[in-house]
Amino acid sequence: MKKFKSAIIILVACSTLYSFSVLHKFYLSLNLIEVDESSKHLEIALKFFVDDLEAGVKSQTGVDTYLSTPKEIENADDLVQKYIITHFWGLTGSEKLTIKYIGKEYEDDLCWVYIESSAINPSLPLTIHNTSVCDVYKEQQNIVQLKYKDLKLSAILDETHPEHTFKLQE
Repeated sequence: MKKFKSAIIILVACSTLYSFSVLHKFYLSLNLIEVDESSKHLEIALKFFVDDLEAGVKSQTGVDTYLSTPKEIENADDLVQKYIITHFWGLTGSEKLTIKYIGKEYEDDLCWVYIESSAINPSLPLTIHNTSVCDVYKEQQNIVQLKYKDLKLSAILDETHPEHTFKLQE
């Protein structure tokens, strides 16, 4: 009887811990944006959890990419590029920026995606729009950190607030 009670306690503890981890998973990406002072291009590094990015790409394409594994498919870069360009864009004033995909790299269970924009006009408002992974997880938050000269600005973008407008000049 004592072993049975111990087994029940262990089972309840394990299921409680499991349900806690499932209920409290967080969905975040970090978007580091820096304005190159000479070219005025945005240099952008997007940091995702690999499984979240993979789920986003699959939701758009229906394809399993197996990111960061030996089974990663040959055209994974193309699919990631299409996904990012669909969900991440910017405006300088009212002009839409051209986004160029540079590549991606892995760091443990994280994926860095590198992109660059066409030149901005720092005297005009800069709007950043990012709905990456929001199509899969409604709780997704995309944290934007923007640096221009000595100015450091930030915003949190999500499904209900997918864009933010920054003023780089006073």
